Amino acid sequence: MADLNIDPESGDAKVFELGLTLAGAISAGAYTAGVLDFLFQALDEWDRHRNDEGVPQHRVVIKVITGASAGAITGALSAVALARGLHGRELSEAERNACYPSYRSQAQPYRCVLPAIWRTWVELPDMAGSGESPGFLGRADLDRSGLELTSVLDSTVLERIKSEAISAPKEAGQRHINSTADYISKELHIYMTLSNMRGIPYTVGFGRPENQYGMLTHGDRVHYLVKGLGTAESRPAAWLEEDSKNAAIVLDVGTLPAAPGETSRDWDAYGSAALASGAFPVGLAPRLLSYEARNYIDRKLPINLQPGVFVKPCFPDSLKDESARFAFQTLDGGIVNNNPFDYAQYALFGGPPTEEHKKAGDRAIVMVAPFPDPPKFLPENAPKPGIAAILRALYPALVNQARFRISELAPAVDGRDYSRFLISPRRRIPRTVRPNDSAERAPEERFAIACGLLGGFGGFLDKSFRAHDFQLGRRNCQLFLAESFTVQANGIVQGRRADNGEVPVVPLVGSAAEPTPLPRWPQLERDVLARLEQKMQARLDAVVPAFIDGQTRNRRLRFVMRRGWAWFLRRPTLRLIKATVLYDLVRRRQVGDYELDQGVIEPLLARGCGRDDIAAVIAELVHPAFRFRTEEGIAGALDRTPAFVRDILVALQDDRLPTHLRSWRDVAGWTTWDGRPGFLERRAIFRIILRRWNRPTVG
Repeated sequence: MADLNIDPESGDAKVFELGLTLAGAISAGAYTAGVLDFLFQALDEWDRHRNDEGVPQHRVVIKVITGASAGAITGALSAVALARGLHGRELSEAERNACYPSYRSQAQPYRCVLPAIWRTWVELPDMAGSGESPGFLGRADLDRSGLELTSVLDSTVLERIKSEAISAPKEAGQRHINSTADYISKELHIYMTLSNMRGIPYTVGFGRPENQYGMLTHGDRVHYLVKGLGTAESRPAAWLEEDSKNAAIVLDVGTLPAAPGETSRDWDAYGSAALASGAFPVGLAPRLLSYEARNYIDRKLPINLQPGVFVKPCFPDSLKDESARFAFQTLDGGIVNNNPFDYAQYALFGGPPTEEHKKAGDRAIVMVAPFPDPPKFLPENAPKPGIAAILRALYPALVNQARFRISELAPAVDGRDYSRFLISPRRRIPRTVRPNDSAERAPEERFAIACGLLGGFGGFLDKSFRAHDFQLGRRNCQLFLAESFTVQANGIVQGRRADNGEVPVVPLVGSAAEPTPLPRWPQLERDVLARLEQKMQARLDAVVPAFIDGQTRNRRLRFVMRRGWAWFLRRPTLRLIKATVLYDLVRRRQVGDYELDQGVIEPLLARGCGRDDIAAVIAELVHPAFRFRTEEGIAGALDRTPAFVRDILVALQDDRLPTHLRSWRDVAGWTTWDGRPGFLERRAIFRIILRRWNRPTVG
């Protein structure tokens, strides 16, 4: 019988083309890095065992990677790491012991197979820093004389990350360029989105030549064509070929630095583009990029145009010369396009997938989204009509609108679409006894990703958060390949069929078939948090004066602003920062000494309250915006009933609890025992006077 995975005429294996879209994630790029790390392991193991009996012979070829922000950094630097081959690093005994036990007798031995990406996302990007790296709370950027303050955090950390990722590793055995990956296209296309602060001008014509309407777009991208990384052929694609000819920057992995410390101007620019895509506004420094203006003139856009119709920017004459370069400051690409799914679609399908594409099962886009949940839907009467409230709501409104893609709404509800798949964080505590069926699987935990606190920046607080999410990414990718990344068996993809007739696109063989363990939920100890708070204070004390000095040359005004900061604003600002960090850590159960003893909360657990619910109530008691909380206010914040909240608050009055966990009730509302008013304010006669004077916030 003929092998269905082999073309009978050419004898070549049939190819399933794959595109990857890596969404923005800030510190949760560690999760995306883990997903890619395991994906490359699975593809490599499949290649190694291809001659084994029963192993499917079709091939999966990665043709395009599109990324925004952390996704762009991960996609770009993963290609560099892959060029030097896979080098498995096994989990240490301590790491294995820190994982949840499972009924499975075997477990995945590897922590990672791309050590450079592990180092890029887990070891180096830290707030406090370690070893030679000062961290994001250092002051290396401020020590450079004559330079204006460009960010709240020290962005020089990113330069070290880039240089280590691009230059040859210190380990001699990892410097060799490996260009034999059969699962990577000979020409790997990498698109990174940018938010171009200078803007790209366009004009729209209305009938007559003199009727022109001008527009400016800040949504930009850079297209790299990486050669020498893979050996696989891929199908021709007119849109992609034309964009490659007119607007792509070509790099060959054979030109990567061959020795530690060496640099390459072209590869350094490649790394800078990735960092520019992740330059989160205010938090991280913007990046100055410069490209040939002709790359903008004839580039392809991910829109449907009639044949012969072109959209070209309306540059001034100075940028129309063949040798002209277009320079601009850029911020996080995720501001405008956080999920560059559109570029992956046009690169892989030539446009939005047709009904034939959706059912063909011969190519697909996999999107990795560490934060797939929609933005918060505001309640009625929010925001308030005041100037400050409107200004606070304006930035997220502009970003949400810029990211909105109405063309993506309809296809998202089509369950028979085999052209698009999604990997997002899922965390289930493993069972210690084998479940009889899927209905007995453990429920999903409320919080899956440890780097999700503080709007995505919280993963930089501690290495354990990033290490957890890296392993979660590997584990989720393994489950995705085994259970979700399936298509109907066809003339290309074959293998062992499930009951619904679907087969895995990427079979798990060799080490990739061994279950990836799940690390326990990481928690920050208070002594570590205290050291972080000291670093935050030192950074703030350095940043604010530098910011003031950069805003005015008037010495008297600078003196007044410095004194005003030091005397009136510094202490409340520090308290607000510390309270905000603590609030999110407590809410997500990521700080050690806010865990409650089982005996104290047993009655609550028996009544259906979960530990996450109790932690959420305690977090509301330490909320930085309020001095006291009411039962109704907490219930509204948590979408619970006041009675549910009251039961928890009353139980938290237990004398056995430490004072930072024990609740305390006042006529104004609830707070923690540590947060209760002083002795005089607790006396009725003084309370009336002091509260009229202080007007504590109650919510």
